[in-house]
Parts: sequence; C-alpha cells; structure tokens
Amino acid sequence: MMRERQAETGRPEHILIQDMTTRWNSTYEVVKRLVEQRQVVEYVMSTTPVLPEGRVLDIGATEWLALSQMVGILQPFEETTHVLRNYNASLGHVLPLVNALRQCLEASIREEADLLPKCRALADRLLTGMDTCLSPLRREKVYQMACLCDPHVKGSLAGSAAALNSWKMELCRQVRRAASNQAQAFLRAHGNQSDAEEESSQGSSSSSTSGAYTQRPGSVPAANYLASALAMAVSSSVEAREEEEPDPTLTMVREYMAEPLQPLTLDSLHYWARKADIWPALSTLALDLLSIPPTSVQSEHVFFHMGDVLRLRRSRLDPETVERLTFIRFNLSTLGLPQHSKN
Repeated sequence: MMRERQAETGRPEHILIQDMTTRWNSTYEVVKRLVEQRQVVEYVMSTTPVLPEGRVLDIGATEWLALSQMVGILQPFEETTHVLRNYNASLGHVLPLVNALRQCLEASIREEADLLPKCRALADRLLTGMDTCLSPLRREKVYQMACLCDPHVKGSLAGSAAALNSWKMELCRQVRRAASNQAQAFLRAHGNQSDAEEESSQGSSSSSTSGAYTQRPGSVPAANYLASALAMAVSSSVEAREEEEPDPTLTMVREYMAEPLQPLTLDSLHYWARKADIWPALSTLALDLLSIPPTSVQSEHVFFHMGDVLRLRRSRLDPETVERLTFIRFNLSTLGLPQHSKN
C-alpha cells in the first residue's frame, strides 16, 4: 500500500526506518524519513488499522510541525558527523565545523520566528552543550595549529589580531622544536657509525705525517657537520638571530600566511606535499597535524575491515601480513585498485 501511495503522491519510494538506541543519529533519521513520507503515513494511518483495536495513532498538525523543525535543528549535527567520520577528515576541520555548527544553531533561534517553544528549548540546550563540550576546543593548541595549517582556513578563526599573532608564535615554536628533534634524531642515528669510523682511523692517523689534519677534541665529525650546524642554528636563541637577521622560521610562517586561501577542491595534504621543498620544516609539522584523524571512526573501520582478511579458514596469517593486507584493503580507492564487493 505504501508503494502505491508513494507513486500516486510522487514521494520517494523509501521505507520507514526503525530507531537504534546505540546511535544518536538514528532517531534523527527516523524523524526525517517520517517527515518525508508524511502524506503516505497519514493515508495509511487513516485507511489501515496499524494498532490493536481500540487504539488510535493520531499525529496532529502541531506534532508534524515540531518534527519538521526538529529535523531542521539537528541537520547541521548530522552533516558535521558525516564530515568528521569521512576517511579524509583531518584535525584541521574541527574548529571550522564547530564554528559553523554554532552559527547554524544561532540562526535557527534568531530567524525562525514561528519556532515552537519545545524546539526553541531544544536549540537552547544544544547551544549550552556546545559551550560546555565543544567551545573549549578553541583553546587547545593542537586544534589551533591544525586550523592554522589548513590552507583553506589559516587564521580566519583566531578572532582577533592578538590571538592570530599568538597562534603564529606558537606555530613558530612548534616548527623549531620539530626541526630540532629531527636533527637530533639524525645525529643519534649516525653518531655510532661516525664514532666507530673515528676509532678505526686513530691508529693510522697517529703514524701519519705531522702535517696531516688533526680533529680538535669535542668537534663534530665532518660527515655530520651540516646536520650539526642545522641543529645548533635551531637551538640558538631567537633574540640572537633577530639582532643579526630575521628569524627564518617566522619568515617561513609569514610567507605561508601571505599566500591567498586555497580553494576547497585542493587537498590540504597535497598542498603541503608540494611545499616540502619551499618550507620543509613547516611542511613536516603541517603534515603531521593534518594527518591526525579527528575521531576514532577511521580506526574502527580498520578493525571492521580486518574481518575481510582474518577468517575461519585463514586464521594463521603472520601479523605483518595481516597489517599489510588490511592496509591494502582499506586504501583500495587511494591505490587505484578495484573496489572490494561482498557477495
């Protein structure tokens, strides 16, 4: 009967959805589908006894209006959830989405003059919940830096010139710290090899001519001179560098901020990969920040897809093999391979 009525009224041929207590947005989907199929539902309710005898299911005009307004209020939350659970979502999306979510709620309260009291109360409670749970994210440095490294947004959400300058200074500090850590890791990785080479050459150098080069005690091996020089430059004080010449890290950040905002069609990771040769330290930090998933959905999907790899008849795979197969399975589209389909 529903199919016939849907064809007559031009409604989409969708079935009604049942609620699931484990998913917050299932209630939203139930109500949204109910509002979509209002004409069909009202017709079926008026012609077919869907409840035991003596019970009447009657949804009045006020209830339908309340359901419709509730869908409009909750729709931004559904869209935000969909964006954040996407495979290419990044930490840089969090603050822009929270800002858009708040603006949508405030617009619903301000512009909807006929908003029912119960729906207005719902929007007010959601705003209060955002102030408690989501607004503090704006003060977290990791979210600030991820937003600043997003070439689509940069410092647009800083709020003031003083706050934007504080974000820039924090970004410079993190770039210097990351570069220093990389240089120190390089020295640690190659230090043992250089020490062994130095010890093996001490015997021959002691018997060489008096005019041969003698390394001064405490000096850095020549093979690691460049890495050592970079580490020393990074670890030197900012004040000393600024007296002689502009801070290269600050110059790097200023050059990045001076570029125009990038179109939304450009992937942020691709943008920073292309900038690796121009701003190497800043690019490394930005890639690290923007590679952080904003939710646990991506990792949950990985565990879900492991069921396609580990099966009852294939349960003795080596852990490294499982990891590689799961990576391939999860990145089929990225690798340009045909999509897997379950029969």
